[in-house]
Amino acid sequence: MRSVTWGVASAAGPLPDRLREIAAQLRRVLRRYRPDVISIESVFFGKNPKTLLAMGEGRGATLLCCAEEQIPIAEYSPREIKLAVTGHGGSGKPHVQSMVRAQLGLRLAPAPLDASDALAAAICHAVRGSRPAGGSRHHRP
Repeated sequence: MRSVTWGVASAAGPLPDRLREIAAQLRRVLRRYRPDVISIESVFFGKNPKTLLAMGEGRGATLLCCAEEQIPIAEYSPREIKLAVTGHGGSGKPHVQSMVRAQLGLRLAPAPLDASDALAAAICHAVRGSRPAGGSRHHRP
């Protein structure tokens, strides 16, 4: 495995403007790198409702962009991702970040933590995507 690129999409302003900008950033990445599949973290409960709502809005923009570009989506639970990357489903973000750096042979740990989480989801799919795993779901737009 190797990392081609990583980062986070972000924007300021009113919600519609933020979502439009995040979608535009994601479309540029999808069109530039043409991935075979997008691996994302499934929605889970127990988070702050405001955080969960913001995650849902960002996920919606991501899912729409993938559908428009006809890129399949694989979803994995946070536990599945952590287990695939660290060997322990309850690992914390810093441990995941460290293991992502090690597994991809990166000189520096990917930052911010959201970027290392995204790379961890990709690693999870590379490790487990070819065979059914737990609650993973695969979608073809």
